[in-house]
Amino acid sequence: MISEKPAAKHHPVDPGSAPPSRWRWFWEAENLLISLALATLMLLPIIEIVGRKVFHGGVSGAAAFEQHLVLIIGLLGASSTALVRLLTRPALAWQRKAR
Repeated sequence: MISEKPAAKHHPVDPGSAPPSRWRWFWEAENLLISLALATLMLLPIIEIVGRKVFHGGVSGAAAFEQHLVLIIGLLGASSTALVRLLTRPALAWQRKAR
């Protein structure tokens, strides 16, 4: 028979938990930047619609601006997730298992 090793206990991190106090300012700044980028991404199409109706012209380069905002949101979200260590724990467990 094949003996099975007991599965390693994984203690998930609470997504709402704050990082240590020395990184708190970075975490707050990151959350603020993500919120501003999401708000801008949400308001840009509305500004575009109103601008076309009222001023007969939209925001030049709005599509490229939206693409860059999505990239910024993705990068800041990944950074925020790594700061709370949601991605690093499974990666470390995988490296330990490979040894």
